[in-house]
Amino acid sequence: MSYFTHLTPISCDQVLNLIQKKKSDNNSLQFNSWLISDNEIKFALEAQMTNRLLPYDMGVYLTRSKGNPLTATCYKEKFINEIYKKNKLKIIYIIKGTWRGSELPN
Repeated sequence: MSYFTHLTPISCDQVLNLIQKKKSDNNSLQFNSWLISDNEIKFALEAQMTNRLLPYDMGVYLTRSKGNPLTATCYKEKFINEIYKKNKLKIIYIIKGTWRGSELPN
């Protein structure tokens, strides 16, 4: 489910805040799907190796459409780290998807 790939930055914050408030204990796990912009993806996007193009930089995310940015939001890694920290959530591991231009996720 590509949930966070179609949300505004404010909605991302609200959802993570809700997760933090509703978690039953400190041992709960969430699997959240994001498109993440990092140094690797910048190269892949410029080389058009990805399975989608995201030419518009909207500040904390990249998108394929200025008119309807929520068709695909690719958040910058710094924003994601900051918003998880703000909501007292911990990122355990990031699986990088094949959309990035690689054959297999890491």
